[in-house]
Amino acid sequence: MLGFNKKGQITDYPIATFIIVVVGLLLMAPIMLKITGDILEPVGASLGNLTGDAGTSIGNINQSFINFWDFIIVIAFIVTVLLLFISAFFIDTHPLFIVIYIILSMIMVMFSSEFVRIIDSIYDSTTFLGEVNNLGMANFLRGHFEFIILVIIILSGVVIYGKLKYFRGGQF
Repeated sequence: MLGFNKKGQITDYPIATFIIVVVGLLLMAPIMLKITGDILEPVGASLGNLTGDAGTSIGNINQSFINFWDFIIVIAFIVTVLLLFISAFFIDTHPLFIVIYIILSMIMVMFSSEFVRIIDSIYDSTTFLGEVNNLGMANFLRGHFEFIILVIIILSGVVIYGKLKYFRGGQF
């Protein structure tokens, strides 16, 4: 370890981490739901032939798993947004990094439509149609992803700018 002064150096980009987590969960949810649905539906049908309660219980387990994934996506989204704002407040950088933040944020907004296109290709696929119809909150997040990203970038930028102005006495 070389003991460099880390002040003024931004080591990682919080918005990129936020996008990777949310997009990763949005991509993984229909695949996981398809896997569990393909396993639980035949088992539920087989057990339903034995007793109706067993088939109903398996159906309830499948629905609980769908609700779980929808909940996980929203909670992960909220947690990453909170971590983004906390890191935006605690980042102690040189004011030049605000310019870099703005440039990288603009690039992120430009490419967010590509992230949504990738997610849409899975969510609009007939293979995952049954699974994604039950993900109400994730579908809302997917449908408004660009706007949500833009608002979060603006708010985190205001936090970073306000922190720099407040703690440096209004000077850069």
